[in-house]
Amino acid sequence: MGKFYSKSKLSRDEEQDLLFDFCDAVSSIREPNEAAKFLRDLLSPQEIEMLAKRIKIAELLLDKWSYNRIREHLKVGESTIARISEWIKLTGDGYRLI
Repeated sequence: MGKFYSKSKLSRDEEQDLLFDFCDAVSSIREPNEAAKFLRDLLSPQEIEMLAKRIKIAELLLDKWSYNRIREHLKVGESTIARISEWIKLTGDGYRLI
């Protein structure tokens, strides 16, 4: 995903408010076709693919797939799989929720 730079840094409270506003918007989505419309407006096709692959990698890791099997199945690099594996080990609560 591209980086967004602002001339003035938001405070922690402002960042938190934006995050919750974003989460409210996402949680209002009720159907997969609504989610697809939202994501197509919000993200580039490459960003959608990248995020979808991250979710799938996490799912497969939680299902005990090997790195090689995931790499071949999703055409991703081992470093991507390793990074997601580390996120799952450190917390992974979000991945486990979905």
